[in-house]
Amino acid sequence: MYRFKVLYVLVFFVIFGFVSFAQDSTKSITVEQLNQKIKSDTNLVVLDVRTVKELTGPLGEISGAINIPIQVLAKRVHELDKFKNK
Repeated sequence: MYRFKVLYVLVFFVIFGFVSFAQDSTKSITVEQLNQKIKSDTNLVVLDVRTVKELTGPLGEISGAINIPIQVLAKRVHELDKFKNK
């Protein structure tokens, strides 16, 4: 049951993120700001759902992020259990 809740929440945020992105009303941060936030906020968990091919593309990896491709997220969502209290 917990896995499905996490999956629904993640799907919601992915969909909400795309909708918000399309609306120009989103708050953006730079790569440098994200890197600083990852280093300074120990409660921050960044989940990168891109494929391995996308990680090797021009945008590269996000240092400190957890990578679970969206295609296998449902099967690997249990890997996020250790972060549920953050």
